[in-house]
Amino acid sequence: MPDLHATARGDHLVDVWHGRHRLCRYNTRPLMEEIQGCRPYLHPVSTLGGTVVTEEKHYDHEWHNGISMTCPWLSGFNFWGGPTYVRGEGYQRLDNLGQQRQTAIAKVAPGDGQLAWRQSLDWLTPDREEPLLTEERVLTVGDADPDTGSWALDFDIALLNTSEAGLLFGSPTTEGREMAGYGGVFWRGPLAMLHGTVRTAEGRGGDDQMGVHSPWLAYTAVHAHTGRTATLVFLDHPENVRFPLRWFVRTQPFPLASFAFAFDEYLPLDPGRTLQRRHRILVCDGEPSEDRIVAWYARWLGRT
Repeated sequence: MPDLHATARGDHLVDVWHGRHRLCRYNTRPLMEEIQGCRPYLHPVSTLGGTVVTEEKHYDHEWHNGISMTCPWLSGFNFWGGPTYVRGEGYQRLDNLGQQRQTAIAKVAPGDGQLAWRQSLDWLTPDREEPLLTEERVLTVGDADPDTGSWALDFDIALLNTSEAGLLFGSPTTEGREMAGYGGVFWRGPLAMLHGTVRTAEGRGGDDQMGVHSPWLAYTAVHAHTGRTATLVFLDHPENVRFPLRWFVRTQPFPLASFAFAFDEYLPLDPGRTLQRRHRILVCDGEPSEDRIVAWYARWLGRT
């Protein structure tokens, strides 16, 4: 079986390989315009079979970048990028764009068949040097399985409120826009994966799965450029606040999904307190059955 290994390009790009095939690139310290919501992200992300399932800086939303952890509304600050939704006014360009700045990163050894990095980040507002939040993130790539055409990407996140005031995580929906509760770990797919099929524990459909409470969500599409079917399976952990969360998902005008932990209700975080989130994303060739998804989910929980 091909080995899993990593290579570095400069001091800010990490490529993870399965044999001679690159699974993903992690941009740990991207150089981005302020409007793009500067934060680490993964792109390109590919299936074991080579189908690319992420998009980067597309003209429609240049702040949508691969897979990342972000928040569109944090006590009035925007760490998402782009305009901010303002109640009664719609989307507005404001001087409230924050950024995530890496302060440290180190490779760790999580176990056989896995690679992991521990990353420290400051969440900075536009007008202050002291961070609003400090984040400890462990990003793990592993469980590559050619038999099922799948591999796994894990986020283990701890957000510490280092400010002197309580913070509120929100979304455009908490600010008045219906069914726009995006935020958290976020996936932006390529336009080649438009009009996919969305499955949850509650059913199968498309955009009608927006806002559904479910432990997991799967997005499947036939890739327009390759003709191959690809699936991303998103797993929420029972220890997360508000489990099972409400999913933000769209199949058009662009494909995306996010672990929306503040979909339609503010999530408070007091000074000195830590918010922890654990998520897994499985990147798959083909369309795994629901039984397989449930088995993957049980296996993941058995480890954690």
